[in-house]
Amino acid sequence: MKGHQFVKGYSRTLIFLVALAAVASSGCSAVANLLSLPIGQAVKQTIYVGNCGNHSITEYPATATGDVSPTVTISGANTTLSCPFGLAVDKSGNIYVADASAGTVTIFSAGASGNATPARQITGLTSPLGVAVDKNGLIYVSTLTSPTVYVFAANANGAASPTSSIDLTAQGFSRSCYLAFDKNGDLWVSDEVSNHVAEYAPGASGAATPMRNISGSNSQLHGTYGVAVDNNGNLYVGNYSNPSVNVYATSATGNVAPTREIVGGSTTFSSPYIPVIRADGVLLVDDSGTNSVDVFSKTANGNVAPTGAISGASTGISGPWGMAIH
Repeated sequence: MKGHQFVKGYSRTLIFLVALAAVASSGCSAVANLLSLPIGQAVKQTIYVGNCGNHSITEYPATATGDVSPTVTISGANTTLSCPFGLAVDKSGNIYVADASAGTVTIFSAGASGNATPARQITGLTSPLGVAVDKNGLIYVSTLTSPTVYVFAANANGAASPTSSIDLTAQGFSRSCYLAFDKNGDLWVSDEVSNHVAEYAPGASGAATPMRNISGSNSQLHGTYGVAVDNNGNLYVGNYSNPSVNVYATSATGNVAPTREIVGGSTTFSSPYIPVIRADGVLLVDDSGTNSVDVFSKTANGNVAPTGAISGASTGISGPWGMAIH
């Protein structure tokens, strides 16, 4: 059937019933995994890029490549954006922006565009770098100045105080940089100074012991920044000091080598910061040195060229420090 692909011998109704059964037993994420492209469905996601160079957020279809114009641009005096670093998008499509220069986490409503006024802002923060939102809407924030992750209420606004925090000091962290949640709700935290990546269980607080903590010479972490976890549990880490993306096995911890390392001149990497994983497993990496979002196959390894890139004057990408996918 034109425009649709179905498993031979199975009806639309049967596929729907299988999906419904998955909801009942495992929640909506099971349906997302069940229908994530094995029968030919297109990737229908959006990537969000934080541009420090022109104080904007730009959005693109996750399958975009070339010198394409963004589908949405958020910029202008009303946005109050200065240098957007970390980005997160919650399940409702609201956009969270950690703005280190402004000392804020700025929240835009789903569908915001142009010179939009934020729905709210958490203010009075010291150089916030990363932001992530858990399944309950709690807002996690990292900062340039402290090895601490701060947790704010879902409705936090203004000069709100955190409801809890995670102290990373005992784990060898110098600061907390980038934050991301995996499909299990575990929190991942990176540190570009001490070159650590740690995984924390949902609800962790205080001087909690991480579930995993990757660091050491074998890890090949250098200027460690963005982290992402695919649906199989593989960990992707962006390194801007040694321009590369490292991939670690699901059980990796300690001073362990990556199973794959995307590195070398053919990659075109200059300062890769944030990896994100598309629903079909394809890797996207923003690069502040080349003002691009580079696309790699889900099995990319070694000195390989990207299969495509969002790059060029029409894209509006300028100093991309943050990226998210939804």
